[in-house]
Amino acid sequence: VIPLDSISRFHSKILQRGSYFIVKDLNSSNGCFVNGDRVEEMMLHHRDRVTFGEIEFEFRSDSASSTRGESSFADTSSAS
Repeated sequence: VIPLDSISRFHSKILQRGSYFIVKDLNSSNGCFVNGDRVEEMMLHHRDRVTFGEIEFEFRSDSASSTRGESSFADTSSAS
């Protein structure tokens, strides 16, 4: 949970489907964005920028080295 007014309590999900990951918006008020485009559901690629409300993350995936795949998010928002 990210405690910000711009992010819904149930804003989105990141799901693994086989060897890849998708982001799925859960009808949030402010939407989900991938590389600046609003999306309802989209496959994520290494280094995609995912934005929820005012927070932007960089999706990092190393699925090529593992059938299970490993992923992480890095917060790219600047602290004010």
